[in-house]
Amino acid sequence: MKVMLVTNKTTLGNKYGSNLDTVLNLMVQLNGHHKKINPESTLYYIDDAVSMKDIAPPVRDNNKAQTKAAVDAIFEKKKLDCMVLVGAGDIVAFQELKDPTDTTGLAVIQSDLPYACAYPCSDDVRRFLAPERMVTRIPDVVNDAAEGKLVLENAVQQAMSPGKAAADYAGEPWAVCTQRRECALQGLLSLVYGAVKPYATCPHSGPCWDPVTSYKRKVHAHILHGGVRSTFLGGESNGDPSVRYEAVHIDMVDAGLEDGVILLERACHGAQLFDPKECRKGKGLPLANAYLKRKAWAVIGSTTQNYSYENAMHFSDFIVGYFGKYLLEPETSIGAAFLAARKQVIKDFGGAWDNFKLKILAGMVVYGDASKAVIEKVDKKEGTMAEESHAAASHVVPVEVRDARIPEGVKKQICDVLKRRGHDLEAAVSASRLAVLKPGCEAADALGDNWQYYVRLDRKWLMFTTENGNVISVEEIEEG
Repeated sequence: MKVMLVTNKTTLGNKYGSNLDTVLNLMVQLNGHHKKINPESTLYYIDDAVSMKDIAPPVRDNNKAQTKAAVDAIFEKKKLDCMVLVGAGDIVAFQELKDPTDTTGLAVIQSDLPYACAYPCSDDVRRFLAPERMVTRIPDVVNDAAEGKLVLENAVQQAMSPGKAAADYAGEPWAVCTQRRECALQGLLSLVYGAVKPYATCPHSGPCWDPVTSYKRKVHAHILHGGVRSTFLGGESNGDPSVRYEAVHIDMVDAGLEDGVILLERACHGAQLFDPKECRKGKGLPLANAYLKRKAWAVIGSTTQNYSYENAMHFSDFIVGYFGKYLLEPETSIGAAFLAARKQVIKDFGGAWDNFKLKILAGMVVYGDASKAVIEKVDKKEGTMAEESHAAASHVVPVEVRDARIPEGVKKQICDVLKRRGHDLEAAVSASRLAVLKPGCEAADALGDNWQYYVRLDRKWLMFTTENGNVISVEEIEEG
């Protein structure tokens, strides 16, 4: 596999100072490992004129648009198989996409999705719905040279280690969810393993986990509540959803992980990178950094909010589940698994998109070496991983119609539902409505009176589906 490592020597120097040569040597080592597999693998310093000669102008000041242009030029001119961005966003910039659920237009999502697409730099996630490139990131720690160096040392060491046998990942995962998200976790595990594996809820059989039987397992899967710049993941009971229970924090992770762990993280902000000094809840490293420091091989999660159904899998569950499924197929690399997962959900749910799915797609990232295969080869005595046996989820495909007015009859029905449920009748109704298509229909068939409307409440949305001017269903979509 032809692998391109991409980083920025100037921003590395600004962070690491006298330790710069040590950090650069880590990248030279990883590039040497890639060259043993394919001699054309290369390390690019995108801010260096010599490194970028005949490719693209060197990047200045970690500029997002220039970084996107440099990545695009490397893909176009070098015909690589995959790319690994080395460093957090203060080293190699995340692309910033406008949050499609934010009515102010000010909120942005840190994203690596644009790097996986050929479309030029833009802040509109709708421009990046055709990923064709394998791109992942090995992050260090934002504004923390001491911890950043440790994270990179361990991540690079693990990237160069040999893959494992399928049997190492066939056992029970450490899977935990809130009491209200059991259906989602069951579906995710079925997607990964072909059957539901044992799992825990918090509260119930948590938060006190046995580090021998939990943390040391090779696959970790969480459907819990996260928060902005938080090192804490919380559970939630079926009783009072406003009460959070401690489920996971980084001290637990730091005590018990072994090499080769895969983290399937579904919590809000579960893969957010931030300066540890600016942590808002908990203390210490961001969760993704903590896992990589403890020699995890791959982390998938979101830099922003996720959304979920109470009694079914949501879009984010499918992305994370597909990534786990593909990654546990023999000789499938981390980058290939992520690209396949993205393509699968775009195929299953794509066409036109609602704003929640757009946001989830934009925020989902994978940390680890894109070229690394977790399961190196199939042990014939053990057999292969179980085949996928879940049924494809039924769904409708929304087509956005901008500036569409809400009919008075529908508005009255929405207000009646809000009143019965004790909500404020002044709750904002989205200015756009969504035409509902059944699977297999074309956009041209959308004309008519079948629509979806979204009402924003405190920490959730209500989605109203109408048919011929009548509300036929109301679904709750929660943040988390």
